[in-house]
Amino acid sequence: MALAEIVQVVRLPKTTVFRVLSSLVSRGLCEWDAQAGQYSLGFELIRLADIRRRQSRVRDIAIPVMREIRDDVNETVILSIRSGDSRVHIDFVEGLHPMRRMADLGVGAPLYAGAASKVLLAGMEDDEIEGYLDRTALTAFQESTITIRPCFGARSARSASAASPRAKVRFSPAAVRSRRRSRIIPARPSL
Repeated sequence: MALAEIVQVVRLPKTTVFRVLSSLVSRGLCEWDAQAGQYSLGFELIRLADIRRRQSRVRDIAIPVMREIRDDVNETVILSIRSGDSRVHIDFVEGLHPMRRMADLGVGAPLYAGAASKVLLAGMEDDEIEGYLDRTALTAFQESTITIRPCFGARSARSASAASPRAKVRFSPAAVRSRRRSRIIPARPSL
């Protein structure tokens, strides 16, 4: 973006924006292309994002299990966490097929859209779900996106999942390790 565009977006004086950008450029967080007269994000952000991603203890526990699942089903396995009112992919293990799904790491998605998001939503307390729904506009991303609030009643996220016989089984690392190509032995039922 050009300096004038950034000034317009952030609504700060041009001199302030220039000083901040100069500081970001000196630290590698932004880059300045003098020929194009444009600022862009710097590659140092990738390093910082990777440090943050590696700080998550859940990742260390999940990666071996994700590899086992990937090896069993030959599909990409994505690790998502809740971050505020969003779901964020923090890691993935690529599938083994030539055509495979890739994950956009660090990109937030709402907790009401998509299967992974709904799993995280279902794990929230009733009052957290109600609060989330109070502050969130339910916008359709595709035809199947649920945008009717009663469908997300405090217990709906859990009970809708429970309507499927498959959803009544919770898998743990022990259950996944017990998997032998033909079937999965569930760790214990969940509600």
